[in-house]
Amino acid sequence: MSTETLHKRLSDSGAHIAQYVAQMSDSKIADKPNQDIWSVHEILEHLAVAESKVLRHFVQTIIPAGKTLDFEEKSNITSFLVNNLATDQRKIVAPESVVPKGRYRETAHAMEQIRSNTYAAQELLASYGEDLRNYTMHNAALGIISVYQWLEWIPSHRERHLLQMKGL
Repeated sequence: MSTETLHKRLSDSGAHIAQYVAQMSDSKIADKPNQDIWSVHEILEHLAVAESKVLRHFVQTIIPAGKTLDFEEKSNITSFLVNNLATDQRKIVAPESVVPKGRYRETAHAMEQIRSNTYAAQELLASYGEDLRNYTMHNAALGIISVYQWLEWIPSHRERHLLQMKGL
């Protein structure tokens, strides 16, 4: 995926969530069908927290550590992140650090963090571009992936959860 396309996907995915949530009542946003299903508000918290944790990790740890030598992105991971993650129906258990815990009292605060995450990801992309493919980190499920692939994950992760919100 080109940097221009990724920049647009980051913007569009945040806008799609904002548009969907804007048309919902507060009671619908807070509605929790059962203990095993997150409410829309909880999904927004999860997105805000997961994205900000990953982006902060890039800026504070991964990029300062320097480029990874002899790393070659695995195209099957990129394909999954870009083309399949959003529609994959398998239940994925979120790491405890990004499970909703009432961090945002107001939905507007979670939405503001998602907007802030979009800008931070786009700034990272504008500053480093394709070079982000040379910075890597380990993911428990996917192995070693590039920061660029992680940025590709953000819009797909949002789209996945938008589909979940629409199903509530």
